[in-house]
Amino acid sequence: MGLLCFTINGQTDIRPGVIINNQGDTLVGKLDYQGDISNAKFIHFINQSVDSTFLPYQINSYKFHDGKYYISKTAIYNNDTVKIFAECLVKGKKDLYFTRSLAGFYYLISRTDSIILELPYKKDYITKNDVVYEFENKAFIGYLKAYFGDCPELAPKIESLYSPNRKNLISLTKEYHDITCGEGNCTVFEKKKNPLRFSFEPFLAYYIKSDVLGDFSAAYGFNLIFWIPNSSENMSIRTGIIRPLNDVNTTQIPLQFEYVLPYKRVSPKFDIGVNSVWIKDMNNNTGTGLTFLIGTGLYFRPSKVVSISIDLNSDIFAFYPDFLFIDSKNVFATLYLKAGINITIDEY
Repeated sequence: MGLLCFTINGQTDIRPGVIINNQGDTLVGKLDYQGDISNAKFIHFINQSVDSTFLPYQINSYKFHDGKYYISKTAIYNNDTVKIFAECLVKGKKDLYFTRSLAGFYYLISRTDSIILELPYKKDYITKNDVVYEFENKAFIGYLKAYFGDCPELAPKIESLYSPNRKNLISLTKEYHDITCGEGNCTVFEKKKNPLRFSFEPFLAYYIKSDVLGDFSAAYGFNLIFWIPNSSENMSIRTGIIRPLNDVNTTQIPLQFEYVLPYKRVSPKFDIGVNSVWIKDMNNNTGTGLTFLIGTGLYFRPSKVVSISIDLNSDIFAFYPDFLFIDSKNVFATLYLKAGINITIDEY
């Protein structure tokens, strides 16, 4: 009883911004925003005289008008040394940077004018007496105490940090500048984001294949979509409810992770998750089940607030432990198409 969703957003995400070339000249135009991972590798810049893709060190830096600022740096992180466009979070007497790769995300501090170094933090595991113990490697605390060594007032705050994150590191770096240089002597390049963006999506669904509801049956429902921009601008968690329009008494509540490609008007998306199912048959036998579902779809976004979603979902595995009258194997390859209206309640 799976569900497949498409959300469509556009082919590219072009935003106003500037580049600063290696001679220090500022060129005004538009930048193609492609998310943290791609933004660190290259940037496509367009104006009336330039239409080029630049790699790190081919230009000095670039900046989106919404506040994100990237500088060419040689970064040491994840046991590697690479040339990247590092996102500058704070610039002043002490700098703070951020980057993301497929292996994870990293906060970095300046080692020299051109080299930045990862603040290491990870969870380690040790085995003792055949028991595996987990502990946190908080080496980043020593790095920060050395980095801000000329400001001993910050030591207690550094030691109290549970883990490095964007909020506490920006606050710490800004406080350092306020103490050592006076207020206003650093720049925070951080776009103010709401911690959560919420969407409501009513829809109609059409089951092309379903051994429980019957082939070519219709359903209705709604999705609640929670976007978490401080984690990833392209990731969301969605849940909701699905009810059939026929006489079969069943309720589905999916829980899915969704990734939307960073396009502006028409955006492909991909979903993976589980589906909780409650069913009552004609003899009032009731039971619950769980399916593993995958999906894909598109967002068509005529505006920032309203978009049209088209989804295609399918169950690839089903488990009904207390539902003896359903053969779980028959649920395989349930397929349905869904179309809805996505309304964003809080656009960040």
